[in-house]
Amino acid sequence: MNLTHFQEKMERMYAKMQHQTNAKTQQIQGYRLSFTSKMDCFSCDLPAYTSCKQKSEVCYGILCKGKRKGSCYGTRGNFRYSNCKLLRDNNLRTLLKHGAGSLEAWLVPTLLNIMPDFFRFHSTGDVQNYSHLQAILSTARKLPKTNMFLPTHYTKLLLKACINDNLPRIPKNMQIKLSCIRGTRQEKRCLETQQAILSRQKNANVHLAYVYRSLDELDGLQFWACPVSPKNSGFKSCTEAKCRFCFLPIKGNVAYKYH
Repeated sequence: MNLTHFQEKMERMYAKMQHQTNAKTQQIQGYRLSFTSKMDCFSCDLPAYTSCKQKSEVCYGILCKGKRKGSCYGTRGNFRYSNCKLLRDNNLRTLLKHGAGSLEAWLVPTLLNIMPDFFRFHSTGDVQNYSHLQAILSTARKLPKTNMFLPTHYTKLLLKACINDNLPRIPKNMQIKLSCIRGTRQEKRCLETQQAILSRQKNANVHLAYVYRSLDELDGLQFWACPVSPKNSGFKSCTEAKCRFCFLPIKGNVAYKYH
């Protein structure tokens, strides 16, 4: 999808939304969707790095040969453009001002108008707090025909919810991937969190998402290697690679090549 076609699609979508959303939703100003070219789907994003409550070795540049600056992909490439930054900043500002309930109140009718097959939370940014997590899972429950993907580093939040026995039930159409690097403290936290969730909900789709430079780092693990890598496989998007592993209720970990 080229830039012109994407802009036209977005304009048609928002024009349709203006006529079909209810009055309550129209009062909530600030939220906007993004469209990530790699996963080829709409997403709801927050600012990269600064909105991440729990950072891991991925964020701190363990794969960047000591160069911490710019280690998060959300601070590089197209994410650097001012219009992208403004959109994500406005989303966070609106979320903090109106609360997580406002996100659900806006997002559910918005997605009902679009009816996407796939949707991602946070191509940049992360879950902010417990009420934000509740709103995300509630949105997924209200849109059972849309396969949703939530990657997160925030294992502390999920684990605490498990310990307090108040983790909301994870819908079948929601896939949660806990991000980590092999052999790090974050991997241990992810495994602990995964076990805690599965002990309370056996059919929950919660798995690990490994980031690697060489597949040798993952020796001995069972995982699905993401085929989208323009420099290696040549595939530029999930659609082009005919892969939706991250969005579908398929049991197993996934591995992404560092980019």
